[in-house]
Amino acid sequence: MAVEAAAHAGGGRDRPPAVAALDLLLKAGKDARQVRSDAEAEDVLLLGTCLWRAENRPAWRERRLRMLTVIIDGLRADPPRER
Repeated sequence: MAVEAAAHAGGGRDRPPAVAALDLLLKAGKDARQVRSDAEAEDVLLLGTCLWRAENRPAWRERRLRMLTVIIDGLRADPPRER
């Protein structure tokens, strides 16, 4: 919920700080040709909320890591093939 609130902070006026910061990171990755050109900050934040919503139990640690890997691999300009 905190991530969602940060993504919407600012009441629609300027870019919320969390989105603006992620925009800068994504731009740097795109400029370096390491991040896919169509990646948008709001999309990445929305995808990331699944990590905070997953149950906080030891059995879910591996699942969270797997989910994060899918998100990161999906941002790559040239995603790795299935291992």
